[in-house]
Parts: sequence; structure tokens; C-alpha cells
Amino acid sequence: PVPKPPPPKTHICSYCGRGFSRKEHLVSHLVKHTGITPHECQLCGKKFSRKDHLDNHLRAHESDFKCHICLKIFSRKEHLVAHIQWHTGSSPHRCDLCRKVFTRKEHLVAHVRQHTGESPHVCRYCGKSFTRREHVVNHERGHTGETPFKCEVCPKAFARRDHLVNHTRQHTGESPYKCTHCGKSFTRKEHLVNHTRQHTGESPHKCHFCSKTFTRRDHLMNHIKLHVPAGQEAVHRCSFCDRTFSRRDQLTSHHCPQYTCHICAKSFPLKGNLLLHMNTHTA
Repeated sequence: PVPKPPPPKTHICSYCGRGFSRKEHLVSHLVKHTGITPHECQLCGKKFSRKDHLDNHLRAHESDFKCHICLKIFSRKEHLVAHIQWHTGSSPHRCDLCRKVFTRKEHLVAHVRQHTGESPHVCRYCGKSFTRREHVVNHERGHTGETPFKCEVCPKAFARRDHLVNHTRQHTGESPYKCTHCGKSFTRKEHLVNHTRQHTGESPHKCHFCSKTFTRRDHLMNHIKLHVPAGQEAVHRCSFCDRTFSRRDQLTSHHCPQYTCHICAKSFPLKGNLLLHMNTHTA
């Protein structure tokens, strides 16, 4: 039999001109030039040029971080510690409103702000506020155009590290987020979340004009444009629930659920806000 011709080497190294028949072989080769090893073990920090090498390495950690109570396995030691503290009730950083536990105090502080609505980190350019400092830093780069995170494979650069990580997976072919319902995998967690809702039927994004629900926020925002006349923005904002309306009379007729303090009659948009406020009376 006539031997098959070798596959064409269509993937060319931009540094030395060497050609490869498979993209992953080119990515592995580029490490020699760039020194970048994109596949990092989240357990010990060791890095690898190829995903299959990382997968083999991870098997050595397979039983490193296993809960002795329920046998659940974790990728990081601090996650296991927090999980065991949840079993034992011994976590020093526990949310008083929802009982969620955290390994670090700053993570608890940021979490509590989701209950209280507090956003202490304010953008210097537009005044928008955020619950966490890293969020305002990322946001401000949208104003300045700064893109400090550079791709080592192509010329692209990004304002956020997670965006660079997601982009790098296009080069490596890695899709770490796998659907437990159908097995389909995704490069980004939010894509998996949106996909999973097709299986569960969950539609958490609700239109405050007509109550129609959507699985994705961008679909909701496109839908809202049908209610708001062209060229007119929804500028009237409810101070309690943060909903916006295109006309003031719509805001006036909007009835927002409020939680009122029986001591001083102050109202709050969330029950968690009221519970924290009540502590100021009992302190």
C-alpha cells in the first residue's frame, strides 16, 4: 500500500518559521521562544506547556484536598478548610445574614456588601460605585484605555487578567467548564452558566416593564429597548431597588418592596439591609 502523505504543516512559528501540523504542537513549541507555560496547576503552582502534561500532574494531587466528612474534593487547600468549617460551624468569617463562610475576612466584607448594597469604591471618571476595589480598577481602565495584560502568542492586549486567561484558551484549545447535563464544555464560566439555564429552565433576568424573563442579562437589555423610545434613556432610577425608568410617572407609580424599621421608620430595599440597621439600635 502507498503510504499516506504527512499532514500539511499549516501552523507556522512566527519566531523561527518552523511548521507544525497541529495547533497544540505549535503552542508547545512557542514556549521555547517565549518562556510562557500557560497551563498552571492551581494546587502547587507548577506550570506546563501542554494541557495533557498538566492533567497527568493533577492526578498526583487527586486526594490531596478531600473532606474527611463527606469526601468532597477541592482544588485548593483554603477551599477545603472553609468547607470543613462549614461542617463544624467553626469558621471565624461567617456572614450573619446568610450563614455563608469565608476563609479570609476581606472576602466576607465584600460579600456582606451584596446584602447591604454598600459600594464604597467610586470611579474617578464617571462616579459609578463598586463593592470591591479590583472592580473599580478594572472599570477605570475602560476610561483610560489601559491594557496591561498582553497575550504572548498574538498581539492582543486586555484590560483585565481574566479576559487574557479566556483569550489564551483560544490558542490552547482548553475548555475547562463542562456542563454536567450534556457534557458540552466552554472556555468561560459565564458561558457555561448561560448554557446550563437551557437545561434547567431558569430565567433570572426579569423585565420590570412587562415581567417577561430571560436566561441572559444581555437578552433582557435588548428587550428593554423595545419599551424605551429610540433616543430616550431610562434615566429615572428607584433609590431602593436600582430599577430605571424612561418616564418620571413610571417611577412614581412603581411600588418597590421595602423593609421598614419599627423603631425609627427608616426603609430599606433588602431585608439584609434592615437586619444590619437594627444592630445600630441594639448596640
